[in-house]
Amino acid sequence: MASITAYRILKIIVTKYIKEIPLIKLTIMPTLLLMLVARVMEVKVSEIVQNASLAFSGYKESGIFKKYMIVGILSSLLIELQGFIFKSSVQRAYRTALKNSLRGYFLLSWSEFKMKGLGEITASIERRSSAVAEILDVLIINLLPVFLVLFLSILKIYAIMGFVSSLVILISLITYTTVTIQMAVWRNDIRKKLNLSINESNDKLIDILSNYDSILAFNNQNLELYKYDNKLAVGERHYVKLWRTFYLLNFLQRFVLCVQTGMIIYVGMYNKITSDQFVLYLSISKILASNLDKLGYMYSRFTAAVLNAKMSFLDILPPKKLYPIRYFDKKISFRNVAMLLPSENKPNMSCDIFTYTVTESFLFKNLSFEIQKGEKIAFIGPNGIGKSNFLKMLLKFNDYTGSIRIDDDELCTIDNSSLRDLISYVPQDSYLVSGTVKENIKYGNLMATDEEMIEMCRSLNFHDSFVKLSSGYETYIGKNNSVLSGGEKQKIAIARAMLKNAEIYLFDEPTANLDKKSEEAFFEKLAKDQNNKTSIVVIHNLELLDYFDRVIFLQKDGIQEVKREEAFKLMKFTKNTNGTNKLSEVCCLPENDENAVNNIQTLKKYD
Repeated sequence: MASITAYRILKIIVTKYIKEIPLIKLTIMPTLLLMLVARVMEVKVSEIVQNASLAFSGYKESGIFKKYMIVGILSSLLIELQGFIFKSSVQRAYRTALKNSLRGYFLLSWSEFKMKGLGEITASIERRSSAVAEILDVLIINLLPVFLVLFLSILKIYAIMGFVSSLVILISLITYTTVTIQMAVWRNDIRKKLNLSINESNDKLIDILSNYDSILAFNNQNLELYKYDNKLAVGERHYVKLWRTFYLLNFLQRFVLCVQTGMIIYVGMYNKITSDQFVLYLSISKILASNLDKLGYMYSRFTAAVLNAKMSFLDILPPKKLYPIRYFDKKISFRNVAMLLPSENKPNMSCDIFTYTVTESFLFKNLSFEIQKGEKIAFIGPNGIGKSNFLKMLLKFNDYTGSIRIDDDELCTIDNSSLRDLISYVPQDSYLVSGTVKENIKYGNLMATDEEMIEMCRSLNFHDSFVKLSSGYETYIGKNNSVLSGGEKQKIAIARAMLKNAEIYLFDEPTANLDKKSEEAFFEKLAKDQNNKTSIVVIHNLELLDYFDRVIFLQKDGIQEVKREEAFKLMKFTKNTNGTNKLSEVCCLPENDENAVNNIQTLKKYD
């Protein structure tokens, strides 16, 4: 959890929401003015009630009924009008906070984002956004009016009943507030543990839903329900404790108010408080009790909101100065490039000095070669060596050491957005957004016309496949893409990348789920129709190597440029031919080195 003070949270809300959202700026002053008038009139009602008690005793008070009705109704109307006007501003702040929270996760580095669970992220976004709305709602609509009423009430008691009675009420208010704050501190500690347990249970729920098919296939429903229930049980304990503190707080607050009234009665017995003064006290006491009850509840809401904001705060460092890249004209060059294991400490990415923070914990190192513009490069190598991570490194998803230059620009100095505009990327898993087939294909080029999209699909020999879907290109694929086969998903991903028409193509086993005819059509187009495009393709089907200008074999300790026949021989070593794994030979590691073998096993899960 990032370290942030309550003061900084309030400062962010004032500067980023109250000052920057036009609707809030428009409504906050009228709301505060209504609050002031409404609370003055609320206390005025008590004075009118006191005068009414005199009328009951035989004193003539003209217009008492009319005054009470006018002031009472106006007071009630103005009190509710505050929320009626300002609630739209609170919801606008909530909406803005949701958008800003999601933007914050876009600004995280790829590795930082991947370290967080999806359940934690969704809970954090909701918690942070609700906290902003809660703080605004509590401060403007609830807490400020309560403090104003308390101040006006004490003044009225002092003016009518004297110093002793007002002192009793002041001491009561201080005691009430102290008890409320101390209980809130205790409740916040419980709420912090509750929030952590909610994060864990949300992560577990998403993990279960993401692996739905596997759970059913292995009949492990009861096991997963048991694990999920264990997570929920932790939250249950914290919930129960939280609500018990709430009921304890209610008792203590009522106890303080009861003692207050008892002391006023005691003082009245000796200082001769008149009946009309006691009626005034009872009327104001009712207002005090109502607002003090709100004070306890609102303070708990406020501190809970601040805690939620603290726990969901993203401490994003100001970005260093990056420069846009306008075009790719010459080559991509690699000099002594290495990449750390994703789970290890990050290297020094200053672009001036490159050092490891943890030695010998890398996927690969000593990569030195060049890729000329327009070349088609096939990447091969053992499973787990880091081929997928190599492509992600070019997208600046993964950190690296050494030097990677696009033309004359160092990769780590290039603006992320302009870099990714130069690249079309197809990952191993075909990630599709919820929407139609057409929307997914156009996702890489939102300005493309339907005709351009269809022409691209025809050239890839994908058009007939899309037309055969239930609604053709308008087929809605849903959140889980369950209406599509693996091959259809991959075709959409390829068509999306090709329609973007970027300068550099990065493909990670793009045709693993395609039929042979579609696979050949894609690689023929890539080789013949994309002469000016640079393509880096991770492949496992070595029969496709004829479509490439060069074949690069990736090893832990460097790269080796090979011919087609050499590629077949090298990859043959990676197969388990005689019951032992020959991966250590290929990766240039000692066969009898136990640490090396363990490292290879570790590497498998990162490719």
